[in-house]
Amino acid sequence: MGLVCLSLDLSLLQVNERYCQLLGYTERELLGRRLHDLLPVDAQIIFNMNVRQMLTGNMQNVVYEMGYARPDGHMLWLKVTRSLVWHPQGFPLYFFSWIEDLTLQQRCEQERDVLLACEQAARTAAQQAVEQTQSLSTMLQAIFKNVADGIVVYDRDGVVLHINAAARTLLELGQEADCLGKTYADLFEGYKRYDEAMELIPWKSFPSHPCCRRSRSRSLAFLICACIFLPDMNAI
Repeated sequence: MGLVCLSLDLSLLQVNERYCQLLGYTERELLGRRLHDLLPVDAQIIFNMNVRQMLTGNMQNVVYEMGYARPDGHMLWLKVTRSLVWHPQGFPLYFFSWIEDLTLQQRCEQERDVLLACEQAARTAAQQAVEQTQSLSTMLQAIFKNVADGIVVYDRDGVVLHINAAARTLLELGQEADCLGKTYADLFEGYKRYDEAMELIPWKSFPSHPCCRRSRSRSLAFLICACIFLPDMNAI
């Protein structure tokens, strides 16, 4: 901790080695100089106000933080505590100050603030992404439910995952719960299957028939089929 003893006109009377290290001067360079020669202008204004209040007895001591530019260009963040020493007969003798180097602490706090800001920004972005995904999901679900075309979504094994109301109405399949989890063979047992060229599709080649397009980017593939389902007249 840097220690310094100042006269009432703010000349440096005595300094320790740590004070010299902090300010970037030798003891010989500091002794006898006025403190104002070492302070930036804004710090001088605050310092003068505090000195007047201390000399009039309105303030016992003062504590403040300030930035200090050393002669070598390094910036320090210092905490200064200053007291006025009084004679027992009631007149002031000298100022005594001790200085703490808060540069590392200040840097850590700034880095922490940056990290917290980044974390908050990441959380906000993630929340926005979730909300956008939910909004898109809600929109797609609304389209799926209300579109006039029949839509059936099933996995690579032909098990029905989703089926909309239009498909159940067109194919007379009843409630959604009665359709989900069934295979195409079970669900459309009473139908024959034809492709766009009106060629009959046997069950063994369905749903891997070329008229079906498979999405290979997911383990549960969605199949987009261009198939026409007609009642099997032999089953009627």
